[in-house]
Amino acid sequence: MSAVKSPVKPKKKEKTSITYIKKESMEQLEAGEKELKNKSKALAHFLEAVNIWQENHEAHAHIAEILLDLNEKPNSIEEAYQHITKAIHYNQKSARYRYIKGKIHFKSRQWEDAITEFKEANAERVSEKETIYLYMIAESYSKQGKYNEAIENYREAEKAIAEYEQNRGRTVKYLLESRQLADVICSVIGRRISICYTSDAEEPTEKRANWRKPRRILSKLKS
Repeated sequence: MSAVKSPVKPKKKEKTSITYIKKESMEQLEAGEKELKNKSKALAHFLEAVNIWQENHEAHAHIAEILLDLNEKPNSIEEAYQHITKAIHYNQKSARYRYIKGKIHFKSRQWEDAITEFKEANAERVSEKETIYLYMIAESYSKQGKYNEAIENYREAEKAIAEYEQNRGRTVKYLLESRQLADVICSVIGRRISICYTSDAEEPTEKRANWRKPRRILSKLKS
């Protein structure tokens, strides 16, 4: 008499499958995003997310931003750059990732590289409210003393946000600053900047009566 065979148990799903790996990584990403107010905790989750799945570009971008903000270690900027480079490698159409990379260059005083990335971000932006990209292009030009280009981009930022009248968010701040800074540059050194003229026959923008504030802002721009 033949022995009765035990029923074959179905094999457990392997935990190395790409679907499982992605799921685990995305769970760490979500956990990190819930902890964004506590950057250290959030960073731990994001690092685990990319450790599980290297292609998690959102986690790489979060890591880069946190490292840039905290800047606690001597090599924080370098690590931030490595992570945002990976994020862009896996998603080349993200305006936000280009912006983060631009901020890293800006913080490293690599103005031309910063401008390149901010322009890439601006080319990919999906809404007029994302004027921060134009604003940062202008800031990068200002840091180099290229005031024609700076004013042009400050005014472009103002124009872009004006076209998005419903916006009441953070970017309104950049509208106010872009208008103010463009006026300041024109009022302080307008006679040397062609863009401060609306036509060849017109005089430059009149200098403000109170020069202390414009000079203080301008010196901040140059620093």
